[in-house]
Amino acid sequence: MLKKLFLYYLMVSPFWCLAQTRITGRVVNATDKKGIANASVFLSNATVGAKTTPEGTFTLADAKNGKYELVVSIVGFETYKQNITVTGADVTLPDIIMSPKTYALKEVIVKQHTDPNRAQYLTTFKEQFLGKSELADQCKILNPEMLDFVYDDDTKTLTASSVDFLNVENRGLGYRVKYLITNFIYDDKDISNRKLHYEGSVLFEELKGTASQQKDWQRARLQVYKGSAMHFLRALQAKHLDEEGFRVLQYANPERRDLPKSLLSKRGRPILMTYPLNEDEMMVKTDQIGVHALGCDFDSFHITYNEDHRFTKRGQMNNINSSANHDVTVLNFNLPYALFDDNGALLDPNSVTYSGAWGNNRVAELLPVDYEPLNTQAASEKPGLTDVINKLRNYNASYTAEKVYLHFDKPYYAAGDTVYFKAYVTAGDRHELSDISGVLHAELINTANRIDQSVKLQITDGVAWGDFALPDTLPKGNYHIRAYTKWMQNQGSNNYFDREIKIGSINNKIAESATKAPLPVVANKIDVQFFAEGGNMITGIQSKIAFKAIGANGTGVNISGIITDDENNQVATFASSHLGMGSFYLKAQPGKSYKAELNYADGTKNTVNLPTPIDNGISLSVDNSEIPRAIVKINAADAFYKQYKGQEFTLLIYSGGTASTIACRLDSQTITRDILKRRLKTGIATITLFSAANEPLCERLIFVQNYDQLSLAVNSPKTDYKKRERVDISLNVKNRAADPSVGHFSVSVIDESKVPVVENSEHTILTDLLLTSDLKGNVEQPNYYFTNVNDETTKNLDLVMLTNGYRGFEWKSLLSSSYPAIAYQPEKGLEISGNVKHSGGSAMHEGTVSLISSQPTTVLSQPVDDRGDFAFSNLFFTDTGRFILQAVTAKGDNSTRLTYNKNNQKLPVSSFGLNVVPNDINLSMTNYLENNKLRQEDYLKYNKIKMLKEVKIKAVKKNEYRSSALGGPGSADQVIQLGQLPVSGSLTQMLESRVHGGRAYAMLKGDFDGLVILDGVAMDSHITAGGIPGGGPLDFISASDVETVEFFYNANAALYGVRGGHGVIVITSKSKGGLTEKEITSTGILPISVPGFYRARVFYSPKYENLEQAGNRPDLRSTIYWQPELVTDKNGQALFNYFNADGAGSYRVVIEGIDEDGNLGRLVYRYNVQ
Repeated sequence: MLKKLFLYYLMVSPFWCLAQTRITGRVVNATDKKGIANASVFLSNATVGAKTTPEGTFTLADAKNGKYELVVSIVGFETYKQNITVTGADVTLPDIIMSPKTYALKEVIVKQHTDPNRAQYLTTFKEQFLGKSELADQCKILNPEMLDFVYDDDTKTLTASSVDFLNVENRGLGYRVKYLITNFIYDDKDISNRKLHYEGSVLFEELKGTASQQKDWQRARLQVYKGSAMHFLRALQAKHLDEEGFRVLQYANPERRDLPKSLLSKRGRPILMTYPLNEDEMMVKTDQIGVHALGCDFDSFHITYNEDHRFTKRGQMNNINSSANHDVTVLNFNLPYALFDDNGALLDPNSVTYSGAWGNNRVAELLPVDYEPLNTQAASEKPGLTDVINKLRNYNASYTAEKVYLHFDKPYYAAGDTVYFKAYVTAGDRHELSDISGVLHAELINTANRIDQSVKLQITDGVAWGDFALPDTLPKGNYHIRAYTKWMQNQGSNNYFDREIKIGSINNKIAESATKAPLPVVANKIDVQFFAEGGNMITGIQSKIAFKAIGANGTGVNISGIITDDENNQVATFASSHLGMGSFYLKAQPGKSYKAELNYADGTKNTVNLPTPIDNGISLSVDNSEIPRAIVKINAADAFYKQYKGQEFTLLIYSGGTASTIACRLDSQTITRDILKRRLKTGIATITLFSAANEPLCERLIFVQNYDQLSLAVNSPKTDYKKRERVDISLNVKNRAADPSVGHFSVSVIDESKVPVVENSEHTILTDLLLTSDLKGNVEQPNYYFTNVNDETTKNLDLVMLTNGYRGFEWKSLLSSSYPAIAYQPEKGLEISGNVKHSGGSAMHEGTVSLISSQPTTVLSQPVDDRGDFAFSNLFFTDTGRFILQAVTAKGDNSTRLTYNKNNQKLPVSSFGLNVVPNDINLSMTNYLENNKLRQEDYLKYNKIKMLKEVKIKAVKKNEYRSSALGGPGSADQVIQLGQLPVSGSLTQMLESRVHGGRAYAMLKGDFDGLVILDGVAMDSHITAGGIPGGGPLDFISASDVETVEFFYNANAALYGVRGGHGVIVITSKSKGGLTEKEITSTGILPISVPGFYRARVFYSPKYENLEQAGNRPDLRSTIYWQPELVTDKNGQALFNYFNADGAGSYRVVIEGIDEDGNLGRLVYRYNVQ
């Protein structure tokens, strides 16, 4: 059950239209009928109020049409309240008579201003009344002495009241809130069910501030309004919930307020529905104009707000009262319906209870009911960048980027191994599992940069898995595994998944490319680059300069040195702090140029020029060292400031597919802004400064660590196991809100004594999808930044941000809409395509092509286009599929020529640079190769007899000809091998002159009703009957396309069961012999073999149910267990088990995955085997 903080507050709210009127009247003393001066007269919870004159008169101006509660208050008199209605005409009220307040004696006694606990009570009051938010920190109670407190020790209840207005200055929103508290009760007795109730009358007064402050307040008010209860109710009555960014789920069968407790247990547990409600399902009409009823038969509403319409598939329920929750609210009903008006104000706030985001709001987030989010305010939220943001959104919609990450069973391999992997394919910057592509291409690239193996994998729900079997003759070296979708080709090969895989060899075989003389290595071949933070070094402004030194092998090299100006004056020193990276500060002077004098570890030196400073510019720097915020500082050069003083600049922050903005009016040379990270997604965020003309001036990358990854926990009965003992592990996955998470995961278990792992150098689902896939260039030791996050790793990760470019969009191309057109559409399935021509060679403009499969028997047909091309798309089959293509003209004539497009063109492989010397490969995996040698010796020992038998069987094979018959070559009663014989007529004519025996001859007649099979596919009777007029049943195919014809009519025909009772003719075509694409043509009909989706091997893991019967053969596995697809259930649970091998020591369990909302997770778990 949820831990709820119930919040009730009472504010009478007006119903208003655009007309504005004046309300006048007079306040008099009931005792002497004289006017009362200086009394406060106001419309509660609005910005309309005034003081009475010495004669007691008052005028309230600019009151909008609606229903109000008029409040009159002055010390010494009872507060006066009156409901009034404004309809457009000025309102003159009769005299308001106020009675002096009388005080009972005990009322005076209970006011304990000297209570020693008053300070504690005041602190509690501020936390509950103002809140604990950042806005609350900007609120100040100006007259706390007006408060009276009473605390009941027995009930743990704090009550408070004020004898006059409590004045609260809200510097965050620009209001002075005058709150006349009539009741405040905070019940803290049950910490799991705290209750807060306060009510009173409120008057808002605008604070005076500079023009810049006013704009800041307008932006802050708009941010508070967005997603608020007022925003929700206004959008609901306008039927714009979806457009405004709200999603409402029905929370069915909660604890009903209208049912007795005896029936509540019968209703079961609450159920959160998964489909959103529409406005008509939540709101009903009333008999009052402008008043609506909200309700759903006492069921609650689960309300989520996201301006960019990015919602989790399952509504958050756990920890919704956390201060980190700003988007989710559960609205419970205390009455059958809650009435509200067109202004988004509840007529009776006590009719509902909030849990979650709205329940966490207090007076600090309070807006007057007459607040209007004007268009000018909305524009100021994104000043001048509407067009930029729209272009960014259009780009993301049109060019939604896919990423691929492969989880391998271990970090390196040896010749003879099998490389197992799981593919996660994500779409967009939120890492949601992709539904764009259905086909993944995976390739093993050898040391000569050629593709050794390639497979196509079917992507289902954004995941796929496969493997590569490595021959035991494979040379050692640095290989690569590349994976991509066709859709990813639109953004170039740099966005493909590409991982270097080290493969050793116990045979010590070296690749041919490695036997060639190595290229000469130039001494001190070190690339050193310097990067000014934000993009440019500006004269007169202290700039942070980052640098990166990379050696010839692509790894970082530590350097040091000094910076000198063009007069050889030393102005700065520097030294690498991590993997060749470092930074220093430099204040460039006008007219000066600078260079770096480098010192290398071997004592050699070099000189590199620094980027040329700019005299007239603006700089951007970011302090990203704090967890809750990033501090942005903008500095303008003197000339730049004079030229653009007072103009509006804008910071655009892009994170997780969402853009937000902060206005920066250039009213001083230095501007500081805070970026709150809580609404950003973990990963790389870009901060770009735009000019008033929408021109990007500076950009900075930062890494946001919001700790919003999945929480993975494993439970095992023990931490120490025996060899070959069964291990049972349960996995529990929760999201950031502690809700169970449904997702796809993969599990690898290795023996670390055989497969030592350098954790800092690992590539993981977190390092790939959150870091390296968004950066240009290589990130060395990426897991260093994730394994043990601390101040040092955070500082070094910021160096990575400063020295690497962003791989996503480029502003220049985006703003000019000059991105190339989409050339490759997503593949949803496999495709069989080709071309049809008339027998004379001209393109067939009209006609039909049929694709025929026998497993199961399926016929697909479609017309050709005006070029004679055809394509059967979205096909799904595994291994090699055998099909027949048949083409006929519009008149039904099959005198056509078919060409099948094999579509096996492989993408070019770019050079990956120099391979490491092959001997280094084996040295880096000594333990692993020693174990592999033992495994090979074990295999030869226990499989020796079996291998001899296989050689013997192979030696006695007969009938070496090609056959597609079920029994293979040699099983037919007759075989006619046409092969290279010259064509001398139709197929039937050529066979009639070569068959022997009356039975075979009779099968060639037109009335043959037996079975005809072409390349393993049974032909339908309408195909065999559609050949040459007057010909036989085989003339549907040209004799020039046939390799062999086999006849089955005796006992061997039983191979085909009942269908072979009348005889079987099996035709094997020449197209099976590896002809080129141009040669694969046929007249009227064409048999083809098409590679299907690769069927992944199942990882073998032995089962030792009885340890005594396990046998004496050693178990030398290095990968103990591999499970590519582990799906958690609705409770976030999954189970798996396996048996240990014979290796002793530490076993390492790695679990990685993604849930259905794009949240990433990784867990490393170890246990001991003795």
